[in-house]
Amino acid sequence: MFLILGLLLPAFMNVSKADHGPKPSITINVKNGPAAGFIALLEEGGDRKNSFAEREEARMKKKHPDEREQQAIETLFHYSSTGYCTHVPPSGSYCFKVAPSGSYRFTYMVPTRFRVIIVTLDGQVILSNPVTKNKYNAVFDYDAATGEITESKEKSQHDYVVNVITCYILTIIIEAIFFAWFELSSSKNWQRFWAINTVTQVLLNIYLLNAPKGNAGLIGLILAEIIICAIEAAFYCMTLRRWDKKISPRVCIWYAVVANAASFLLGLLIFDKSWGGLF
Repeated sequence: MFLILGLLLPAFMNVSKADHGPKPSITINVKNGPAAGFIALLEEGGDRKNSFAEREEARMKKKHPDEREQQAIETLFHYSSTGYCTHVPPSGSYCFKVAPSGSYRFTYMVPTRFRVIIVTLDGQVILSNPVTKNKYNAVFDYDAATGEITESKEKSQHDYVVNVITCYILTIIIEAIFFAWFELSSSKNWQRFWAINTVTQVLLNIYLLNAPKGNAGLIGLILAEIIICAIEAAFYCMTLRRWDKKISPRVCIWYAVVANAASFLLGLLIFDKSWGGLF
């Protein structure tokens, strides 16, 4: 047991950033946008003056020394309309230079109710209609010519399907390695392994469809994983056999705990670094 845990440690030996977990995001796909300028979000009821905004404004101006770019940055940071002001969080992405791709991903402390603002190099200010974020990792299509912005359901559904398939494959691979390592392999045991993991993955994804947002969602996910671990441990204790004899319940329980912990932690690490979170 300690050997297994010791072998797992190098996978998680990274620098702690005090808030390491899934982060919400807003991806804006812009069409009919300007060729040059800067894009950011306006949050509803935000603080128009804060030290983060002052610091980031100075940093952006230093990064973009051109006079027209600096003027656009100043307009962006000091813009405010009725009930809205520029969103500048203490961490995460919040402002981008207009790019040919037309796709921009804002991460970490993203607002729920917001507008998109684009400031061109000739001083023009382009605003979207107000919109509310519904998904944890939301994708919006924004037409800069009309100001219309809508949450893209098709891409969110696609991302969800990819996440489900990837989570399932990752879980099966990790837990199968430990299944063999604990010497539980046999044709019937493998059938039971596939069956219970398929059932628990279905239950987990049903929960994720209705999971709350933010830290509450992460806490709920951890609790769901604990319940799944208990279900699998009970199932293994009742069904696994070795040479027509029941395998010790202690072995089954330890396997369920180690395998589920490994698949959960590694999965969380991978999703956090590649897609910004499971949700």
